[in-house]
Amino acid sequence: MEQEHIDDWARTPSPIAGTVPMDVEPDSPKPGPTDPQPDRRPHPATQNAMQQNFMDIVATRCHAGPAKDKEDTSVLAFVTFPKDYVGTACDGSQWVDTQIRMSYYALMRLNSTKITNMFRPRAQERFRRRLATELGVQELPDGVKYVLDFTPPTEGADLADLTAKLWLPKMVKLWYLAGHYSPDPVLSNPYHLFGGRRPLADSAVGAIMVMGHDDICKGQNCLTDASLWEVDSNVMGIVPDDDAQLSHVPSLRKFEDYCPIRHRVSILRVLQAINGKDLLLNSAVRMWTVAQVAIYLEVPQVVVDPVTQWLSAPPNTKFTEICPEKAFELAYALKIPSILTAAFKILVSETAVDYAKKYRSPRLPKETWVQRPRDDYGDLPSDPVEYAGRAFVEKMTTKYQLLHSDAVFDSLPIRLPEWDRLMAMKHVIERSGNGKLKLAYAKLTKGLVHVFHQCLDSIMNADGQATAIYACQDKLVETIEAQRRHYIPAKHHVPMQALYGELDNSQKALTPFFWHALSVNTDTFVQLTLRLFEGDQIQAIVHKFNELVKGMNDFEAEAQLTKIWCQRENNRRGAFNLFTFHAGLSLSIKHLTDQVLNHQDGNMFQFFVSDHLLLNLEENELKYLPIWADGLDDGSGGVFQEVIPEAEMGPSEPGPGYHTGYTVKDADTEMGGSTVGYAPTLVSKSDLGFGRLELDDATVARSVSVQQTAMGQTGGSEWGGIISDNRRRVVAAPSEMMGEDRFTEGGDGNEGEWAAAMFARPEGHQAVGQALAMYVEEPEGSATVSNEDDAMSLDEDEDDGTSTLDGFEEAEDDDVTFIL
Repeated sequence: MEQEHIDDWARTPSPIAGTVPMDVEPDSPKPGPTDPQPDRRPHPATQNAMQQNFMDIVATRCHAGPAKDKEDTSVLAFVTFPKDYVGTACDGSQWVDTQIRMSYYALMRLNSTKITNMFRPRAQERFRRRLATELGVQELPDGVKYVLDFTPPTEGADLADLTAKLWLPKMVKLWYLAGHYSPDPVLSNPYHLFGGRRPLADSAVGAIMVMGHDDICKGQNCLTDASLWEVDSNVMGIVPDDDAQLSHVPSLRKFEDYCPIRHRVSILRVLQAINGKDLLLNSAVRMWTVAQVAIYLEVPQVVVDPVTQWLSAPPNTKFTEICPEKAFELAYALKIPSILTAAFKILVSETAVDYAKKYRSPRLPKETWVQRPRDDYGDLPSDPVEYAGRAFVEKMTTKYQLLHSDAVFDSLPIRLPEWDRLMAMKHVIERSGNGKLKLAYAKLTKGLVHVFHQCLDSIMNADGQATAIYACQDKLVETIEAQRRHYIPAKHHVPMQALYGELDNSQKALTPFFWHALSVNTDTFVQLTLRLFEGDQIQAIVHKFNELVKGMNDFEAEAQLTKIWCQRENNRRGAFNLFTFHAGLSLSIKHLTDQVLNHQDGNMFQFFVSDHLLLNLEENELKYLPIWADGLDDGSGGVFQEVIPEAEMGPSEPGPGYHTGYTVKDADTEMGGSTVGYAPTLVSKSDLGFGRLELDDATVARSVSVQQTAMGQTGGSEWGGIISDNRRRVVAAPSEMMGEDRFTEGGDGNEGEWAAAMFARPEGHQAVGQALAMYVEEPEGSATVSNEDDAMSLDEDEDDGTSTLDGFEEAEDDDVTFIL
């Protein structure tokens, strides 16, 4: 019945004056056979989009019950419209207050807290009063048990929050231009880093994706005039219209940032989608508004499929590339893995270039390095783009530094057999005693590395007079410039070569231009034979080295070298082959650049306008994505935390403090004592002073810092050749005394030392000394001071972090027992 009703609407004249439905031909004189006229009929795809737009308006005005569970229509949902608004829909009629019958079970299955709360008794009372006062419904229709009011609030914090969410981003308002803008044909068959054609890359976005506009239509013929939806040569990009004289923005495309009518109609579309009706998203404005309404109502699953289809349909995928921030924000809220990952890769690659700059401001620039305007992608507890961007900088910087290291030929992804044989000769040549051969070998190995770095610098062009982008073919530059024209106004456009020239070397390593130039110019390494090192050409250095090897008189060394080189050839003639080395080097460099440049992903749509970016993110960067997007972020924030180093001896104190079991080297020694240092701990010194704690027991390593005892004595018992008297050392109780309440100064082992330490006057920095002052009365005569420096008061001593507190203190009556 519903479809029949829609068909009746389509067969009747349109409410807009002077218009007719799509399937009705206007009455007009037909041209005669001698009076030919140009064919002005719209493209079939445009005509279909116009009809779909009209049918969607008709369908939105129809409010049938749910497609499933028709017997369950116990819920009456309603939306009211402002009574004083001016404007109509595309069909010439105003939107009116609407009631929709819905399924209670379908609504509850959505698991929306907002909708569930609407079924509470107090909310039901409030909704019934509104239904009576605003819609005049005094008695509920048959079968209705619940009433839900989906009308947006007209004031308060909720309205402010909704307005902010539904406020149209700039690119969303401009995206209709994607249907008018015809990109450069070079994009369909570009100089592509990965080869192959890109179907639809040079096509305008179809009208079915962008022709829909606001639900308050400011036009008079949007349903019949096909020229409003077709390609326009005056449109130079998806950019703001800055020239009023050549305006290409029709009145119907001048959207309000927030429209209460658009808001309410989008609610109707979401409710109808819950009822099972298809959701037509034929514009960025509608897509954004409907998605935000579903997110606010906590029913994102209702719109996930149509939003994903809109974002993933080529060439409309350019929306994600040109405005990745909003695509990221939307995909994060709706949980769309493919869109989220694509936008994430773009944002990470762009921000990494900014992070790699040697001197930069704390905030990111308003534009990326290729002049793409930045937008906001929402507030997150931890910014995954920032973390991944810094990890990406570290990865690519490491790759670049590898190429500039002295061990470059040992670290390439594919081994260089010629270089490996040269390295195998080193020990033979050094033991041969041939001084000239040693010098020639050293000069050859150093020279090869040196001239390779010279080749890299010529490609990177550290002097700035030419750039690596010139090493690429001109068509690559042409392709990227055509891509940039999508979103950069002509009067603000800066040539790509100039922008690239402003980057420093670390930033250039984060773009594909250096790596692509390195890949396509491996023949540059042939120049190794012509480059100079210490005044000689590499080719001459190789020749001299081979002659010296050939003229060796050491039979044993000669036999060993022959054994090394016979793996390649059965004689020593030409011990090192420069051209074989070059061939292996070119192959390995090509493999490395392919790893960097190749970012193909079978689960992701093809990129059309992002050839200026490195998108080779790996697990170390992608781990910051949520788990549902194949990342490792489970919502706990753990993926953003530093890994705690392994603690061999466990926690050093209550809380997050850990130590690794290694003490910090004690630089202060007294009485000429020696100190043996250990590897420092990997965490900072404890506030309680445990960072320099040293233990002493028959089963614990002895402290090796020799100092005076707390009694001021210079002597002491010697244990294993190490003097055990140490102010910073804790003396453990003998095992046989641990269970006793009292003990004497006598005894074997370290019992005497224990007793001496027990009644020693605590140092001023020791908290235990201050704590026990009220319990332990100092023995008479035990405060003898050996020098004036030790006579300082406790209040004047500074805590040096070497407290000997290690255990518990138990006070029982007048006795004090130390448990260590």
